[in-house]
Parts: sequence; structure tokens; C-alpha cells
Amino acid sequence: MYKCARIVLVSGGIDSTLCSLLAERDGGPFTALAVDYGQNRHELAAVDFLNSHYRWGRYVKAQITPFPSSDDGSRTNFMPGRNAMFLSLAAAMLAESGGQIYIGSNADDHADYPDCREEFFRAFEAMQRAQGRNIQIIRPLINLTKAMVMKEAKQRGIPIDKTVSCYINAGCGECNACKLRASAEAVA
Repeated sequence: MYKCARIVLVSGGIDSTLCSLLAERDGGPFTALAVDYGQNRHELAAVDFLNSHYRWGRYVKAQITPFPSSDDGSRTNFMPGRNAMFLSLAAAMLAESGGQIYIGSNADDHADYPDCREEFFRAFEAMQRAQGRNIQIIRPLINLTKAMVMKEAKQRGIPIDKTVSCYINAGCGECNACKLRASAEAVA
């Protein structure tokens, strides 16, 4: 059975990259977990680059069957309940020993994504305890806006241009993630 004590969910974006640096700062080895669910390849290429750049202790890329495309046949990175699925995978990896899962959800995620809210994370932890598991969700960015995350990322030297936040491709400029990123970069 797989054994580890700390997992950082990584997506190739600024939030998860900053979260990985904060996990490293907290000390001890961690496993970086990326999930290939059929999203655009730019995001996964960013995760691979960031892994080689930061030399994460252990890097696992889980692959699941891609979710169906939208009604018009197009694919996007947006998937409702994505974080719930990622947390469940990480919790399964920690099932025997318990431990911590780091996630880069920030304050600007709350309105659009129910599985990025504090109440969701508390409920997820309670569900784990109900199964006899001691799993803690670490959410160091939960009270930071995207602009605050961007500022912190720049201060820490994160290669912003190598990260991907886009739902469509490497930077469409039209999706919500691109618009939020652009506005954060403008003020950070």
C-alpha cells in the first residue's frame, strides 16, 4: 500500500505552485499529486515543468477516464466538483496512515466553486474522521485573493510565465480563470 504523510495537490497553476512552496516551508517530505482527467495538455506540461524546476520529493500523476465534453463537443478544464474528486484521491492515498492534504484554493474561488469553500473542507475532514481517518486539509491561501496570491508568488520567484490557469488552452484570455489571472497580475 502507498505510504506518505503529506500530499500537495498540483495543477500547474499559480495557486498550487505557491501551495507547494508553503508545504515545503512547513517542512518534511511531501508527494505532489497531479490528476490527468483529460484537461488540456498545457496544464499537465506546466505541472511537469514545475516538478522538474522545484524537484518535488515525489511526484505522482494519476490518470482517470476523461469526463465527457460539453454539449457542443468542446472540452474545457472546468469540471464541477473537481476538488472533491482530487481530495478523495489524495485521501485514499493517505487512508492507512492519515496525514495532510495541501490545496491551493483561495478567497476568489469561493463564489464560483462550492468545493473551494471553508465549509466544504470542514465537511470533508469530518467525513474522513467518520471513516476513522485522521486527514487534515491544509488551505494556506483560503483567505487570500488572487491578487494577493500573485503578489506572493512573484515575491517567491515563481516562474509565473510557466504556470497555466486557463480552462481552454495555454491562455485564451476569455475564460474566467484567464480574466481573474489578468486582473490579479495588473494589481500585484
